[in-house]
Amino acid sequence: MVKVTTFLAVLCFLLALGLGQVLALTWDFDKEADVEDWEGLQAQRKTCKWTIDLKEGVFQAEGLADEGTAFVKGTVWNDDWVDYTLEVKVRNMGTENHFGIGFRDNRVGHHYGFYMNDFAGAETKYCGGYTALAGGWGEDGNYKDAEDWNTMKVVVKGFHFDLYINDKLLKRVEDKGKTFKLGPVALVSDKNVKEAVAQFDYVKIEGDGIPIYVFRATNCFA
Repeated sequence: MVKVTTFLAVLCFLLALGLGQVLALTWDFDKEADVEDWEGLQAQRKTCKWTIDLKEGVFQAEGLADEGTAFVKGTVWNDDWVDYTLEVKVRNMGTENHFGIGFRDNRVGHHYGFYMNDFAGAETKYCGGYTALAGGWGEDGNYKDAEDWNTMKVVVKGFHFDLYINDKLLKRVEDKGKTFKLGPVALVSDKNVKEAVAQFDYVKIEGDGIPIYVFRATNCFA
């Protein structure tokens, strides 16, 4: 038994070293462990209900009273990760919603925000604790196909951000004020008037120093 345990320990250590060279980290929400890497969920339970549907493989946010933000835990996220490409597959579920992705979140819901609207409304403005980066597509800020699966992508290099939907470049943005310097990526769902539901199917972040897998001792010794 001791020999087996030692072998497993060495194997896990070598896997961590080897896989750490691959520059992408993903969540596809087909297992409970994918949700365990995200926080902010319990603190918002009265304003936004976050659930995972393992059968559908989606992470769902039901906005009850205000914006809901789930961000990657500090035990997973490294604040040295400041330049990267973030991709998120997302759709709205037939409600008036303001939803999408955040990055460089300060862990209390303040971040750069790249959102879709599923209702007519302005989007290129500063609002509350986030800095909105893009809008004006469709009619009156309403993204017409928000209830289909869409892939939102942001390429982050310093304080320059390229924003894409379904690989179409929408806008290039520079923040000369350098509002947010570091912090994890986030998923966001924000009701307009009625309760709103958004689903997130896939999250991928890749860039220098970002591993394909976050090593935890419990992965080998639980």
